[in-house]
Amino acid sequence: MKKTVLAIIILLIGLSLPTREAHAVAAGEFVVQSAEVKSDDTMLVRIFLNGVEDVGGLDATVTYDPSKAEYIDGWWGNGYSGGLSDIYHDESAHAIHFVTVYGDVNTTNGAVMEISMKLKSGESYQPVLSVKDFIDSSDAMNDYAYTISYQQANGSMAQTADTSGVRADAKTISDAVEKYGSAADISEAAGLREIESLSDTEAVTAVTETASTDTNIPKNPESIKVAYGDEDTENESPNIEKPEAVDESVTKETTETATTEDLTDSPESESDTLEDESAENPLNKSEKEHGNTPLYVFIGILIAAAIGVSFYAVFKHDRRK
Repeated sequence: MKKTVLAIIILLIGLSLPTREAHAVAAGEFVVQSAEVKSDDTMLVRIFLNGVEDVGGLDATVTYDPSKAEYIDGWWGNGYSGGLSDIYHDESAHAIHFVTVYGDVNTTNGAVMEISMKLKSGESYQPVLSVKDFIDSSDAMNDYAYTISYQQANGSMAQTADTSGVRADAKTISDAVEKYGSAADISEAAGLREIESLSDTEAVTAVTETASTDTNIPKNPESIKVAYGDEDTENESPNIEKPEAVDESVTKETTETATTEDLTDSPESESDTLEDESAENPLNKSEKEHGNTPLYVFIGILIAAAIGVSFYAVFKHDRRK
């Protein structure tokens, strides 16, 4: 049923929000960027959205061919301002669902959805975007008109996904961010290019610092590595200088002396430790002195009761005489 999910969520939060009047419905422009493929065959796909104001909700799906690419992670881009949302990967249908109801009136500008994937064949791959619901923030929940365009590897735009398998160059990727992205997207892309130029150790440090301050970057360490095109590197052993040679006779004598002293001092040391613990912990003494008090009281009561019964029996016997 169309709008079912979005309608239910909007009704839940609608009572707490001021009434919004319906307005003239504009048109949104979705642009699926050509995949930014890294040297380790991981790729980042950005989906931009521009041209609309007062966005109330979005229900979109990105599908892919499992023989061409493997899904790794998905997250909301800088164009997402926050609200009730969910990202769900349906592995059986090879689809990633993005559903959100914006918490505040939102003017969308820039990358709204981002996906990290692993290339399985060819030099590049571009998934397909479909939009089920795209509404404004008014109480009427008006449908926004929209278009979907796909950036081709050569930089041109088309209404269908690029199936050429050709990898776009860095300038083509950069041009899309400059034209359709927000200021935050442009700054983020520049930061990623800078990270790629660093050494492995410097890159990991830079990515970690960036992820700690950017709420839209995936927090899964593996996802961060893939999103930023980290490559597997061989473990390098640190260059540690070997210590100078030591006289073996001195070492042996020292070791034997230390062992003898340890064996001699060990029982006495353990005894001292136990005595110190007992002295420092008054509860130990208290428990020894008073731990059986209830038992003594109970035995005392039984003895008193037995004596009482005996006296009563003797007294009753004397009266009968």
